[in-house]
Amino acid sequence: MGNCGMGRKGEMHCAGPEGDSPKVTCITVFYNRASGVAQTINSLLNQTYRNLDIIIVDDGSTDSTLKEINRLAVESRIRVIAKENSGFTRSMIRAIEASDGEYIAIQGAGDESHPERIACQVRYLKEHPEVGAVGCWRDSENLETGTRSVQRRTEYVPVGGLLAATRNPFSQGEVTMCRAAYLEAGGYRSFFRFRQDYDLWLRMNEGYSLAVVPRVLYKEYGWKGGLRNDPSSMVLAAGLARLAKVAALSRRREGVDPIDADPEAAFDLLVGDKEYARRLKGLAFFAALRFGGRTGVMVIDEALRVVPKWDSRVLRWFFIAGERGDFLRRIGAAMNAVRIKVRSAG
Repeated sequence: MGNCGMGRKGEMHCAGPEGDSPKVTCITVFYNRASGVAQTINSLLNQTYRNLDIIIVDDGSTDSTLKEINRLAVESRIRVIAKENSGFTRSMIRAIEASDGEYIAIQGAGDESHPERIACQVRYLKEHPEVGAVGCWRDSENLETGTRSVQRRTEYVPVGGLLAATRNPFSQGEVTMCRAAYLEAGGYRSFFRFRQDYDLWLRMNEGYSLAVVPRVLYKEYGWKGGLRNDPSSMVLAAGLARLAKVAALSRRREGVDPIDADPEAAFDLLVGDKEYARRLKGLAFFAALRFGGRTGVMVIDEALRVVPKWDSRVLRWFFIAGERGDFLRRIGAAMNAVRIKVRSAG
């Protein structure tokens, strides 16, 4: 089992002892989100934990994001990396290579960290050296629907436990991790355009536990134009999440990572994968209700390619029929309106 450094287990506090404050590098990656720059940078500058530097990556934004970053990034502890667009994963890899903190804190673009977030997470990592990465509870607000909720995830995942878990304990933007654990796991892999965090946590969890501080220390926003508004990206993300788990199972059983061995053939591993096909059927329903039957057909066709079953063919027929008069999308809009009203009333 890995060990991130010296420490002792005990009750979690947010204030560390004087003279014992390891350096933290906080990294945030922006792409075309100018309206969220100020709140993110200000929330990092307002951290009570002082031994903190900040790397802000502009991943080739085409709007005023970089201009806004440069306007606000005036403190000497802020470093700006402006580069051509290469995606979140490659941007994180580059920023982490340029960092020197003992701990690496991730910050979602446009999100806000509560003032004590980094202090609480560093304290937890110091007192639990068997933990490689720690998150926290999150206040989540959807900017499209106006709905809000508090995301409370599993508080502790022991070594090897993530493979059996039904969901990712983190959303990624609220995580602080030990650099040693990140490097031992092999870091982010550029193969993963989406779900790069889940792949990283699965590999890190082979030697380190994962944990969540049971306090709301982070506010995340669901921005317009996100993953849930792009059906093709949702299908790719589902495939990558399943591949991350397939690779983890292969490492455990055979000691070989099929993605490292032959990345070009990796998606062939999903042909015949019933779990992936089930996930695609659920995504097909979501896509049909949100975007219309034609989009549902696009997703269910992928499920049929993976596992050609009769129930998927029935769904395909249903989506085609539901495209008439935009029937399915109107049902989805009505269901969403009811859901928003119920959540608002609660």
